[in-house]
Amino acid sequence: MKKICICEGMPYIDESFSNLLEIDKKGLRRAIRTIENADAIILVGEGRSYEALEIGFRGLEKKIITLDDIDFRWNNLYEAAPYLERQFGRIVLIVNTSSGETPTPKQRTKDLADYIDEKGSKKFRIIAFGSRPDSSVGKEIRNREYGSFVKLKGPKSKAKNAEEALNSGIMNDVYELASMILFYRIKEKINYGWKFEEMLEEIKKDAQEIGQLVNQWINSEKYKILIKQMTSRGKIIVAGLGPSKDVALMIAIRLNHIKRAFGEEANITGAFTQKPRLGDILIVISHSGETKPVLEWAEKFKKAGAFVFAFCSRESSLTQIVDWSFLVPKEAKDFYPTIAYLTSAIAVGLVEEFKNSGYSIPPDILTWWHSVTE
Repeated sequence: MKKICICEGMPYIDESFSNLLEIDKKGLRRAIRTIENADAIILVGEGRSYEALEIGFRGLEKKIITLDDIDFRWNNLYEAAPYLERQFGRIVLIVNTSSGETPTPKQRTKDLADYIDEKGSKKFRIIAFGSRPDSSVGKEIRNREYGSFVKLKGPKSKAKNAEEALNSGIMNDVYELASMILFYRIKEKINYGWKFEEMLEEIKKDAQEIGQLVNQWINSEKYKILIKQMTSRGKIIVAGLGPSKDVALMIAIRLNHIKRAFGEEANITGAFTQKPRLGDILIVISHSGETKPVLEWAEKFKKAGAFVFAFCSRESSLTQIVDWSFLVPKEAKDFYPTIAYLTSAIAVGLVEEFKNSGYSIPPDILTWWHSVTE
């Protein structure tokens, strides 16, 4: 398939959509049929891989079970399985892991596979999405009637092993963003009864629309202002509620990789958020721009002298409070995946700004920056 060229300044966006459209379609069709026939699905991933699942499948017209639901009552998925199969007819464990080696996906896949093998249960299926079929997760379900692995390629440049990735802070946006759009469109296909080919056409439209928006964003004065502000010594806080919080967490994980290299930090709003102070930066995500707690956060940070930036779908009460805002006029269901793509460019721009300003960039971060900009 011809490589996609939609985003001039961020080649990883092109790679993300190119990989998505080159996905194992036979395996994907089979996986979608399994999800369509399920009564409940269990979502498993770590970090941004998990947030991709949350953003993508939010609103699916099926029962969604999270690990929080399971861990609240049971020690592990093996213990939860007999209760789940009494409550639901057909249950699918959906695992998202590019490497197939991260601890949570590995352990949860093994827990359920052990249960199925020992008890002979026919109610469970395991579908793993990842870039390495020969990984621990892939091997766990290989040649098992209840398991299937859907290969979605990762970035062309990546860490050599799981330990290196953990230590170096390599960011895997090529895979994470592609998987998020994939899950989002699988959900839409199931909810609206689309044909498989119609789903692929929607993904192609996503590539064009998101590519154009990312180009508009990274060439805007607002993008440059936000990046410049983020090189300051203040901490960065990212705020959002509901699906906005899932996107906020993806942003905070990326930025924390970079800021902590300079003895600073990025985080999301929560119970342990420190009081705002002069020089801090608040990035707010809100589709409506009218959510009361979000407005209160913005006002609190503004009064403290922080710089406040918002992503909204329209002019709103929030855009009147903040210093700057960027509008993405989309419906709520389309807004969050689009914002996830747009905001992924912030980390790239921040590294570039530090580099151009003469800062010493840690080699691992610089390697990552080259991998997504060249």
